[in-house]
Amino acid sequence: MNGANTGQPSGQGGVGRRTIAKGAAWAVPAIAVAGAAPAYAKSGITTTTLPPCVDGIEATGGTYPVIPDLWNCTNPESNPNHWDFRLKFTVKASNCPYCKVQIRLWDNPQRSSLIYTPTSHHTNPRNAYYVESAVITPTAGGVAVVLPSTGQTVYQSTGDSTGVTITADGSANDALHALYIAGQAPGGVACGRTAAMARYSIRYLPCGTGAQWGPWQGPFDVEPCIPMISATVCRLNRTTDRITVRVAQACGLSGSQFHLVQVRRSNDGSDPTSGSQLWNTGATLAGGPVNIDVARGSGEGDYYWVEFHNGDATIKSRVRIGRPASNGPACPQSLTESSTGTDSSTGAKSSTGTEASTGTEPSTGTEASTGTEASTGTEASTGTEASTGTESSSE
Repeated sequence: MNGANTGQPSGQGGVGRRTIAKGAAWAVPAIAVAGAAPAYAKSGITTTTLPPCVDGIEATGGTYPVIPDLWNCTNPESNPNHWDFRLKFTVKASNCPYCKVQIRLWDNPQRSSLIYTPTSHHTNPRNAYYVESAVITPTAGGVAVVLPSTGQTVYQSTGDSTGVTITADGSANDALHALYIAGQAPGGVACGRTAAMARYSIRYLPCGTGAQWGPWQGPFDVEPCIPMISATVCRLNRTTDRITVRVAQACGLSGSQFHLVQVRRSNDGSDPTSGSQLWNTGATLAGGPVNIDVARGSGEGDYYWVEFHNGDATIKSRVRIGRPASNGPACPQSLTESSTGTDSSTGAKSSTGTEASTGTEPSTGTEASTGTEASTGTEASTGTEASTGTESSSE
């Protein structure tokens, strides 16, 4: 739609959804690096080089698991591999010898898709889809460009419209649907799909009268390290469930940057915006895992959704856990002995404990707690927790 050079994918790699649900001479692709803090890493994207004008790339909002399998890759509810993502590109005037910028985000067949196709997908990389940003004028403070965004058109590699528009969270075509396993850094994948999660291309308009747009450069791989929490739930008693939240994948963030925002209960395992809010007191994981108690009689549905952000909300994510049955597993004694504070507005409680885990490393499933719990609610906590329980979910 912008000339013959579309910057379309030509290599290998690349992916469908729910039931209804980095100067001037730069021409090097951004290389994914595992286990290192690259020069231009920005809270979650592991790339060594960014093109001119691009100050960072982050996963932001739209990050949550969904229930249905993706392209026949079995998707366990307790450890989901079908996730929805949106990426934020920050465009700054620093190191930017251009007046205008435009970015395309491409899906990567075999690994991700901008259109939800649950059983099959455009496996030929030349058939990848993309969304395109509006023309961007770089500023000193930076311009946030989120792709995909609600209302954007999805295009074929030829530049023709697919007829699909990105819709709101919780609907079928609301994000980049990708095979991803939380807690594996970077980019845990499933079903042998090892290609990068997504790709992007970029073009520039020089300054000056009569200047013309340069060709599209790229596409280049993007493989995000996505900050992530895990959550488990057990029956504290007949009327209360206890949700325990930990850092699963830090990606350079400290525990104090993991801000728990809310807990919702819903019947929809693919829509984190649905259902009713049970808790919104707020807490951080600075002191280690946090317990949140919710009344079993509040709200309705089989799932709890736990939401967090990184303090300024540039990163936001939700995880889903199944609500235990009335005769489901009871909490281990180490959890039931702890004292928690009550949120009088919601009937929910929250507490924090200092554990051997620092909250900055992936959880191994079994943790030992040796610290004294500090309540974040309205009641003072004096109980000392000594947990030896095993975490059963990596969500």
